[in-house]
Order: sequence, then C-alpha cells, then structure tokens
Amino acid sequence: MEKIFIHYGHSIFDPNQFVDISLNDESLCNGRKPRNGLWGTDIESYHGWKEVLLSDLAIMRNEKWRLEKSFIFTLNESTKLLAIKKEEDFINLLFPYFRNTEIDFSSIPIIKYQVDWKKVAEDYDAIEVYAGSNEILKAIFYGWECDSICVFHKKNILIIQ
Repeated sequence: MEKIFIHYGHSIFDPNQFVDISLNDESLCNGRKPRNGLWGTDIESYHGWKEVLLSDLAIMRNEKWRLEKSFIFTLNESTKLLAIKKEEDFINLLFPYFRNTEIDFSSIPIIKYQVDWKKVAEDYDAIEVYAGSNEILKAIFYGWECDSICVFHKKNILIIQ
C-alpha cells in the first residue's frame, strides 16, 4: 500500500514554484535540514505537522492558518526513500554525507554536524525522518519538529488532491 503524505500551507502543488535540491546553491546545501524540496508528513502520523500547527508555539506564532490550506501527495514507485526511524539509521545511513562533524561525549552526547544535502539528493529522491515519535531523533534533527518527509525531486511527486 502506498504511503500518503500531506503538505500544509498551500492549497495546490505548483510545479513551477518547486526548487529541486540539486539546484541549490552551495550555501543552501549544508545544515541539518534540506532547503527547498517539498515538505510534508505521513497523513497517518500521530506526530506530524498537524500536531505541530495545533501546538501552543504555532498558535503564538500565528501559524494555525496553515491548516486551512493543504494538499495530499504520494511518491512514484521508483522513488528511492531514505528513511531515518531510529538513531542507528542516522549514523549508518546519513554518516557518509556528513561535513564538519564534531561529537562531544563529555556529558550529554552532542553531535554538531552538517549534511551535504546535494550529495544525498544524488543517491536518494526523498528523506523521511521519524523525529516526532523519537525524542533522541528530535534532538539530533533539531529543527525537525515532527515526523517529516522532504522530497528532493519534482519527478517523484504524485499529487492526489
């Protein structure tokens, strides 16, 4: 069964507005989160964007409006998905794409890293991180507030509604 995702903040997918990650300028390619692409969340996730947008922080930042605009999509069968479900996946699957990594185990383990997302996009079409349901992944992927997917290439997106 295909997974279905939802994107909040826009009513329709405009392919002309989509920026492929491989077209990012170098300054946008390193960090903890990919820049551009299509962001969404598994429609069945209990730790997805809907929950974030209903949180106190989103209400304070006046972002609840995003729930009023959304569209549903899935991925085509040829999509190579990088799924990060647990801490071991982070190290085993994403480590080859690290830049400027520093791990400090002096007290609480702190990982300072940057990912070369352009290189990830050469090998994969999308990344799905289950950060909302895993507190360690949420800490490692600081800035990924919930279970999220980022689709790197327009050719992999199939719009449902």
